[in-house]
Parts: sequence; structure tokens; C-alpha cells
Amino acid sequence: MIAIGFDSAENIGDLESYRQNIGASNWIMATTGSEMFRELGVFSRSTKIMFNDSGGEIFRRGYGNIGEEGWRTVLELLPDPA
Repeated sequence: MIAIGFDSAENIGDLESYRQNIGASNWIMATTGSEMFRELGVFSRSTKIMFNDSGGEIFRRGYGNIGEEGWRTVLELLPDPA
């Protein structure tokens, strides 16, 4: 899992602290410039996008909660990291 910060006020230290606080030891945290978000059509903080191992988009969701079971189903779409 790679999580990319959207808020320009956040730095990698903030994101790493969040990762540690929630116990997501296998997440990779990153920051980026606004150009990447424009290219992906991301205009809201709540946007979640997942890509397959070929770089193809396999999931996109904006606002709204899909619940724990919904997330389990969605996360099963991700490629096996092994």
C-alpha cells in the first residue's frame, strides 16, 4: 500500500507518524506536488485510487464510506505483493 499525502501542509514526517500510530507497518508513505493530482483528476482529499501492478486503475472512489466489508472486497483487488 502506498499512501500519498494530498495536503501541502503535511510533510513526510507527519505521514510517517500517522502510519506508525495506526500500525500500518507495510504502508509506504509519500508526498507529491499538485501536478500529479491534476493529472489523475483528484480534486478532493477523500479520493481513493488503486492501481494494478501494470499501472491500470482498478478502483476510484470519492466521498462516502463503503464499510469494513466493502474495503476488504476492494483490497482483494490489489495485486499480491509477493
